Amino acid sequence: MTILIWGMTLSLVGKLTLALSLILAHGKVMRQHEIDEAVIQTFKLEKTLGIIGVVFLVVGYILELHHFVGLSFLLGM
Repeated sequence: MTILIWGMTLSLVGKLTLALSLILAHGKVMRQHEIDEAVIQTFKLEKTLGIIGVVFLVVGYILELHHFVGLSFLLGM
């Protein structure tokens, strides 16, 4: 059961991280109505947070898959 909880938690963190990065970057563009250095920096942060979010989603998926099917299926054994 612990693997499932970790998988679900990491999936949720990944989704929240992706959502937060999009909200931050697009909110800054909407407030400033232009793309300047501050917006570029926010886009760089968005990219970093997006990559972290995707990693959390993939790891969460692997943990959930391990819980339901087992790692032998995942590793092709």
